[in-house]
Amino acid sequence: MSFWGIVKPNNTSWSWGQILNLRRVIYNMFNYKLGDGKSFSFWFDPWLDGKSIIERFPNVCIKNSEVPKKAKVVDCTKEDNWNLPEPLDHYTQEAWDFIMANYHTTDSNDRISWSVNKNGSFSTNSVWKKLLIERSKVSWNHLIWYAGNVPRYSFTTWLALKNKLNTREKLHKWGTIPDDKCCFCNQESETTRHLFFSCPFSYEVWKKVLAYLGFNRNPDNWNREVSFFTRRGRGKSRIAKVRKNGFCAAVYQIWFARNDLIFNKRRHSCDTIFNKIRSSLEMRN
Repeated sequence: MSFWGIVKPNNTSWSWGQILNLRRVIYNMFNYKLGDGKSFSFWFDPWLDGKSIIERFPNVCIKNSEVPKKAKVVDCTKEDNWNLPEPLDHYTQEAWDFIMANYHTTDSNDRISWSVNKNGSFSTNSVWKKLLIERSKVSWNHLIWYAGNVPRYSFTTWLALKNKLNTREKLHKWGTIPDDKCCFCNQESETTRHLFFSCPFSYEVWKKVLAYLGFNRNPDNWNREVSFFTRRGRGKSRIAKVRKNGFCAAVYQIWFARNDLIFNKRRHSCDTIFNKIRSSLEMRN
């Protein structure tokens, strides 16, 4: 199975889960050049000029295509020519036509290069430097990266701020789930903006968090709250740290409750989520 196609298990460790989450950040930093097709996953590796088949053609149903989920590109060729199953619908026909018109296998090996380094070789140091450069370009970097932060809180919040969380709106576009409704309110499409502030459920959590942090007002939308906490979290004072911890803890706990509801059918109340946020702040301050 391709690294890009691994589905994160519900009981995975935190560290392995974060490595899998990092895929959406580093995905475009690799260059795939098709050779003999023996190394590339047919469905999940981005060998179509930087995109995978399921990304470029999200309406294609893998099960109905008769190409196995774990197939390599070479499995769909015969004597250097494409040998794809008869398509059952126009979505699959479109994908097969595109592949046959634009790509072909060769006698050379498949090649993967790391675009961040000039020599094309991968290193963890180059990943870190790349992320540092991106971090310095945004105004909210100090909101999540600071001395005394909780790594899992900051990382989840960073993904949210980069719009890299796999919300139901994204999963629905990719064709992996039947609808994109928010699991908390079941009313609106679950985007990052909706999930964390516009949803009536999350809104109530944020009301409690804001009151706890000493702000006598109601929550606003995602962009305004990010801007607000970015301004109010500047500096190294104790209160600035509490505000930053509060923001990141709230984002993390809402995302955790969302996943627990979807994958384990456990529903958390607003009070339960807020109590976890408050306990986290009290333990660290």
